[in-house]
Amino acid sequence: TAAVITGLSVISLWIAACAGGGESTENELTDVAVCIGVVDDRCPQAMDVIATDAPEIYAAGRLVNAMVGTEVTGTFTYVEKKEPIEVATTTIRIDAMNVNNESFPVFFVNNNGPWPVGKYSAEIKVEGSGGDVVTVEFEVR
Repeated sequence: TAAVITGLSVISLWIAACAGGGESTENELTDVAVCIGVVDDRCPQAMDVIATDAPEIYAAGRLVNAMVGTEVTGTFTYVEKKEPIEVATTTIRIDAMNVNNESFPVFFVNNNGPWPVGKYSAEIKVEGSGGDVVTVEFEVR
């Protein structure tokens, strides 16, 4: 499995901001999903099963009341084996230019060949005050 996973590229992350309203907790992470493509920085439909030939796998979420300086980390892990294998991870920092009540972190990982069949997890973690961690499990087959 390790030999196959070495063909993966590094995760990329975008943060988009848009106006929103309503009361919410600082750095509240919601609507986390896994999919094979995003629309407007969101997964149009959460997926529990992804095909081995999917070129990219995305994990996307919604961060409400993101505070300047907040760090968000995305990690994809292959959990099929006794010892989980971290596929890729990256951390970004929210700055004043991309904070306007809601931010939408989108992580993706791609592979230059078929994905190894098995169980995976995608985790999005918000560091700092009010930080949330959401893990979504999915399967490749």
